[in-house]
Amino acid sequence: MEPTNLNASSAAPDELEQRLLASAGAALADDGFSRRVLAALPARRRAWVQGWMIPALGAAVGFVLALGRGASPASLLSVTDKIGSTLADPTVLSAMVITAGAFALLQFLDDGLVE
Repeated sequence: MEPTNLNASSAAPDELEQRLLASAGAALADDGFSRRVLAALPARRRAWVQGWMIPALGAAVGFVLALGRGASPASLLSVTDKIGSTLADPTVLSAMVITAGAFALLQFLDDGLVE
């Protein structure tokens, strides 16, 4: 039969919390198991290097295909003028700088350079 009070404890909550906190930093003896597992893992890949390559390759292929279908280089470069005028807007430029900073911070956090 189950006890009527399943939450009963001989120790007060503060005492339990202190016990948990006291043992939180203690290392568990595993006879080197964790070290062997970490050594057996594949080397970490840097995802951000691969992340910029795909859009760059897509842009290059799109540019070559557009030229191959008869587009003039001048018409393709006129698009960059429109992009340039959009980037001249301080609000758009600020949003892009903040976004780039956030991505850079996430990369540093992921690499363990910032805690």
